[in-house]
Amino acid sequence: MRAAVVGGIFALTAMLSAMAIYHSVIYIFNIPASWEVRNLVDSYIVLFSWALLWPLTALARLDGYLSDEPQGTKTTDTLLNWILAPALLVYAAILYLYCLQILFTWSLPKGGVAYLVFGFTMALFTVKALQELVVRRRYDWFFDRISIFALPPLVLFWAGVMQRVGDYGLTDWRVYLIVCGAIMTAAVALFAARRTGRYYYIAATAFVLFFLTAYIPRFSATAFSLRSQTARAERLAGHTGLLDESGRLDLSRINERDTAQLKHYRELYASLDYLDDHDTLLLADCFGIARSRELLGRFHSDRIRDYIQWGYELDTAEAAALTSSYSNSELRAPLRIDGYRYCYAPVSFSYNNGSSRYTTSGDTLRLYLPDGRELFRRSFDELFTERCDQLLYWPDDEPLYTADNLLFYRTDSLLISFSWAEVSRGKHRYVALNVDKFYTK
Repeated sequence: MRAAVVGGIFALTAMLSAMAIYHSVIYIFNIPASWEVRNLVDSYIVLFSWALLWPLTALARLDGYLSDEPQGTKTTDTLLNWILAPALLVYAAILYLYCLQILFTWSLPKGGVAYLVFGFTMALFTVKALQELVVRRRYDWFFDRISIFALPPLVLFWAGVMQRVGDYGLTDWRVYLIVCGAIMTAAVALFAARRTGRYYYIAATAFVLFFLTAYIPRFSATAFSLRSQTARAERLAGHTGLLDESGRLDLSRINERDTAQLKHYRELYASLDYLDDHDTLLLADCFGIARSRELLGRFHSDRIRDYIQWGYELDTAEAAALTSSYSNSELRAPLRIDGYRYCYAPVSFSYNNGSSRYTTSGDTLRLYLPDGRELFRRSFDELFTERCDQLLYWPDDEPLYTADNLLFYRTDSLLISFSWAEVSRGKHRYVALNVDKFYTK
């Protein structure tokens, strides 16, 4: 049992180290890999660790336990010298390569790299502390100069943090990440000084910083985050032209077809949603809206709405070709049918069963009376153009795109009401239609 437990610890450590290295390389160097490929590699790592490494390690430990040779700290030496230390060296090499890439391309690091560097540095100092338990210390050349080796990743960490905060503002987690970065910086500085009590001072620094951010309201992570997200939302709202004279949000100014602003709408929603989650009173007081979802309600396209809310991939060409859908549940004004004598509730069957019917095949709307006679025929393009003429709107006019305007078609002798319609704003045409009723004189 003891051999199996030790083997399991070895296998788990090797598996987590391999996964961390693999996924970090993909993220840092933008290596294209689908989720299927990533899951396949992860499954091979798991298979190697638990089907091969675990039993082999357990049997090797068992062989040692059953022999008369003294074991001493063989387990600790093997774990630190052959698994953790090499993994840290490989990870350090990856971070150094990324630093060189940044220098050669003269670009900013990814914001997520800060989390990777923090995890690496904390593991580095932990393994250094455990070196006191190692009998045969093979990596003193590395751990004795830990501050020098940790310095480039530390610079990378702060560059990543500043990039992340500059792009997305502060959140509770990012405030704590900065606190952890301060602790990490203090650790690097203390180990460079080569004085005693270094771990004591690191622990004391961590205690003071976490006490301030957890128990002192003015310095709490939430307070810093709310101030940052409020300022970010005000900046983005001003940039997109959504602020009125009083500094409140005027959501009626949103132009869904302005693809250049979609990214800013997405960022604005992220800040408003953070305020919504943490302080709705502050959201109402600063921006005049009760909930962040009020901004989402201004977008008719489901695809754009998903992009604003969840950040799904969306390029400007795709956004221009997106469609907006409207249903009769969105209608605000009652339908006026005065002047029309007959009402028909058509079905969409393609054969004549004695009922009025309609078809939309070939992107053309056709209406049929119960006796089978064709009453009306228009292509989707013609239907949309004629509806614009009826309403005296140009196809690019934003006020045109409402359910009250696009769910009806009216002439002197015919009125058509649609239960649902899908419209392409980029192509200025109907894409799909469901007829609810039509009326004749």
